[in-house]
Amino acid sequence: MIDVEQPFNVLHGGLSAMIAEALASFGASFTMGGKRVAGVQLSINHLKSSKTGDYIVAEATPVTMGKSLHVKEHLIK
Repeated sequence: MIDVEQPFNVLHGGLSAMIAEALASFGASFTMGGKRVAGVQLSINHLKSSKTGDYIVAEATPVTMGKSLHVKEHLIK
């Protein structure tokens, strides 16, 4: 089992970054008809912590979607 917690049972920030990157890649690939895509930049702000056993929901909203660059905003709660 992979440890996804920091001390005191707080969700590791790297897990939220992985979720955001996965959502962005899936969304971009789907939008581009299954073409290969790659992430360019990832910026994460942790405004609230999640604890062990919390139910996590992730949403991705397109901000701009060009021919070669998509920007999405992610909310993980």
